[in-house]
Amino acid sequence: MTNVQFIASHLFENPGARYSEIIRALCTHKGKTYRSGQYSSYMTTSLGGPRIAGRYWRRLPAGGWVLTLEGLTKVIPDTRCG
Repeated sequence: MTNVQFIASHLFENPGARYSEIIRALCTHKGKTYRSGQYSSYMTTSLGGPRIAGRYWRRLPAGGWVLTLEGLTKVIPDTRCG
């Protein structure tokens, strides 16, 4: 499972999840210790980033993240990412 698929699956199971919750879950999935800023490129909406955020998921005005319609195509069913 790719990092994009994991994050999409996590958001499918946990809509509105916060950035740190998503990244901590990804680190746990990959067996890595969480460090601030780690994997931040997946959640950045700046022009210098890979432009994943905004395409597959978007930030809610009140905080947290949800999938876009295109992000739903990256979900791996029944992976228990949450």
